[in-house]
Amino acid sequence: MADRIDSYKLIREQIINDIERGVYQPGDTIPKQMEIAGRYNVSRGTVRKALDDLIKRGVLVTTKGKGTIVAPFDTGVKDIYRPLSFSKSKRVESSKLRSKVIEIRKITAEPWLAKQLKISIGAPVIFLRRVRILDGRPENYQCSYFSCERIEGVDLESLDLEHGSLFEYISRETGLYAVMKSEEIRAVFCPDFVAEELQMHANDPVLLIMRTVFGQDDMPLEYCEDYECTNVKGLLIVTRGSVGYEKVSEEVDENSQETETDYQ
Repeated sequence: MADRIDSYKLIREQIINDIERGVYQPGDTIPKQMEIAGRYNVSRGTVRKALDDLIKRGVLVTTKGKGTIVAPFDTGVKDIYRPLSFSKSKRVESSKLRSKVIEIRKITAEPWLAKQLKISIGAPVIFLRRVRILDGRPENYQCSYFSCERIEGVDLESLDLEHGSLFEYISRETGLYAVMKSEEIRAVFCPDFVAEELQMHANDPVLLIMRTVFGQDDMPLEYCEDYECTNVKGLLIVTRGSVGYEKVSEEVDENSQETETDYQ
């Protein structure tokens, strides 16, 4: 029974991840139950339980002639004024920030990643995994992806990524600089490999920030999946505005923690 429960949760979360990454768009048909069952080596009943759960949540809907499809949804986009760089946020002003590089390697773009970086499927991509550490405490686990063509001439392995700013290096070598980022944030169970680095327990709640950073040419510079600790209270967002104009700012009280993430 435990294996079945774990399998259905895995399938459910993978479908959600695929929707978040853009593999499935609203109106797209989800693969048939037999196909999903074969992919995960589980019974159709396990797949059906995962799909039924997503249907109850309103993530999926069933339609005549098309089967199970992704439901229309609100992207939840808000105009929030946040520092573009983690190093410029309030929490870093009087703290010591460094990075621990876990891995740098070249991969090829799968369809979901090609879509995020707006490159061809199979195009070369640099994959960077690192942990951001503030005052000796690991706070962010980042999986970053860069199009090799976009950062041509930048040798990440030769850079001091422990203390230096990655995007300052990229700007100096390529002339490209970050001007905008889009972020989508949701709570997930912390994966084992992330929990170990963030000194958390597997399946503890963690924030997953899926971020795309754009250059001055409006093309993606980086796609990043950033896991951030939520064990130091939460995020307080204060909205101020007046007639005809609204500005959103983030403030922190003594019981909350900013969750501004970086791409430097």
